[in-house]
Amino acid sequence: MSVRALWLPYEVSDLDAAVAFYTDHLGLPTVDGWDRPGSRGVVLRVAEAAFVELATPGSGAPAAVAVELSSHRAVDATWRNFKNADPPRRFDRGHYGFDADAPGPGRLMVWSGS
Repeated sequence: MSVRALWLPYEVSDLDAAVAFYTDHLGLPTVDGWDRPGSRGVVLRVAEAAFVELATPGSGAPAAVAVELSSHRAVDATWRNFKNADPPRRFDRGHYGFDADAPGPGRLMVWSGS
């Protein structure tokens, strides 16, 4: 498995305030975002391959942690290691992957954009 990046997605009640918090206090740059009916979000770079993704309520319950792999083939190969995960699929924002129960109170998303 070739992990490309770590993503920490959060659903926040006030997106603008959350973005300001991370950009003002830590100087994190915005690298992506979306604004469509019922869903707004912003992606901030924490380090070369680490991101915080902030989304408005109703954007879909985010996974606790997401790892980006290098390819769809890597996603398929990794999925075979998970016994209770649904097969990989295309997510609303266009990326390909799957999510699975993770230890503790969260979920893990494994995905690739290429």
